Amino acid sequence: MRPLLADPAIVGVSLNGGGDIVVAIDEQTDFRWQVGIEDPFNDTMILGQYELGNQAIATSGINRRGEHIKRTRSSLQQVTIVSDTLVFADTWATAEMAAGTEMLLKLIAKYQLTGVLVDAHRGQLHFSEGSVQS
Repeated sequence: MRPLLADPAIVGVSLNGGGDIVVAIDEQTDFRWQVGIEDPFNDTMILGQYELGNQAIATSGINRRGEHIKRTRSSLQQVTIVSDTLVFADTWATAEMAAGTEMLLKLIAKYQLTGVLVDAHRGQLHFSEGSVQS
């Protein structure tokens, strides 16, 4: 993707694979990608959005594919991770769905993760660099 940014007419590029997205921008621009996070309880609604530059975002959940991940029993519905790489974001989003909410909260702090989780009982919890906002 980055070679496309050599063209002065292109300020940003993105690649979307199944809702997991990696974006890149020309360092000389103030352009940012606006990436919406789908509400797992209503796929016609956006529960929030992230402004991304040279980053990746991945979401794992049960609303589209059901219980497709072997996981700890939990009311966790969806996890979205923002990172510098898509491999990191996707790996953590999937691992956190498998871990369940209680372990997920510990992992967020330990590994300084950024994103949002949706739990059927706790609602939305946003977290940034390991700190969960209530």
